[in-house]
Amino acid sequence: MFSRNRRGRRQASTDAPVDTALAAETLCRWAESQPWVVAPAGAGSPFPGRSFVIDCADLGPRTPWCGIGPDDDTAASGSEVFVVLPSAIAGKCVSVRWAVAIATLPGDRSVISIALPETVTELQALEGLLQVAYCAAFRRVGPLV
Repeated sequence: MFSRNRRGRRQASTDAPVDTALAAETLCRWAESQPWVVAPAGAGSPFPGRSFVIDCADLGPRTPWCGIGPDDDTAASGSEVFVVLPSAIAGKCVSVRWAVAIATLPGDRSVISIALPETVTELQALEGLLQVAYCAAFRRVGPLV
């Protein structure tokens, strides 16, 4: 579970398992902390579970970004992360079997579904992908100057 870095200090192994419920809660807190992100509830929610949209006037209407929730009507069966990405990136995620395609959106965007991470490495990869998705939402409108 631990490895040693170049200086001989112990550090957590990147393949250490993570609790999926804790990973989901951590991802939700992180998503809510991003600028212009809101978490709509009820009918305004684009994904099952907890949804996050970017609410920035320069983007026009609220832009779906990601969601974390059950993969069906029963939370006990597991959870997944929904991510809106440019179609080319979403296609790559699907082609390496990291994600499942869910829907195609206007503006050359796609929704994919990824299982909640089970290791630290998977959690870090998912966080990176969510950063890409967040930045891509702003690239749709061009420079904001």
